[in-house]
Amino acid sequence: MRVFRSPKDEGFPVRPVVTVGNFDGVHLGHRSIFSAMRSIAEKKGSQSLVLSFRDHPRTVLYPERRLSVITTMDERLAAIEACGIDAVLLVDFTRETAAMTASDFVERYIVDALGATDVVIGYDHAFGRNREGNIDFLMMLAERRGFSVTQVSPFLCDGHPVSSTRIREEIEEGDVVDAARYMGRFYSVTGRVVEGLRRGRTLGFPTANVALPDAAKVIPADGVYATRIRLSDGSVRHSVTNIGSNPTFGDVPRTIETHIVDYSGDIYGSQVTLEFVGQVRGEMKFSSVDELVIAIRSDIDAARLMLLSV
Repeated sequence: MRVFRSPKDEGFPVRPVVTVGNFDGVHLGHRSIFSAMRSIAEKKGSQSLVLSFRDHPRTVLYPERRLSVITTMDERLAAIEACGIDAVLLVDFTRETAAMTASDFVERYIVDALGATDVVIGYDHAFGRNREGNIDFLMMLAERRGFSVTQVSPFLCDGHPVSSTRIREEIEEGDVVDAARYMGRFYSVTGRVVEGLRRGRTLGFPTANVALPDAAKVIPADGVYATRIRLSDGSVRHSVTNIGSNPTFGDVPRTIETHIVDYSGDIYGSQVTLEFVGQVRGEMKFSSVDELVIAIRSDIDAARLMLLSV
């Protein structure tokens, strides 16, 4: 998959099949849109292209409201590529973009910049100032400007449409199982292993302290999770991850610490990825270190059972 910064870049697709959006999480609903794009592109001998934004539009429109993202830019691009998309055009979303009428947006991007033969959109897609560009509006413009429009039905789970907002809420509540169902893959975070307090080692359960490079990344609720860790050498091992402030010891900063089951290698300084399989329990404060050690052993046993089915 090629990533373009401008339609004037060498090799930019000619007359592509296009969709537009931020696609945070690249969930099953997004993937159904990408599947429809690929099908149309194959029939027409064209290429599929995603027009996306470097920053989430809500962070531009409402900078005072903190928005946690499900996927970083690198994660989003990797997930889109895994869906078989040919190309991505990344553009800046600005207040000027937000102020554009739906008609101006179509003329500037869909017609002039991209020369799209087809536009594929989701069931609830809206664009332009005040979200005035709905499906009926787009079809009216399409007929006049010579491109086709395909609307993809919502992807339902438990009778409800899958959405990035819903996934974000599930992760924040610690329900990584449902988040994985909606995404079609485990929720993951990537970061570098940094020096911690080495308290886990003194308890007999050494942990890797994972520091995230992107402060906007959504983090699961405080608690203990069954996880898989992908090491820098590409190997994947079972692990148990604690997220929280270690209330037993009175620590204040929130940390992500993972114990790799049956592993004794040195991974300090390396980059790792944690995949969240299921929550073992919420965060707890124990009355003694001995009680904490007993709980850790129980957490590891519970995590092993969860990970057996992965």
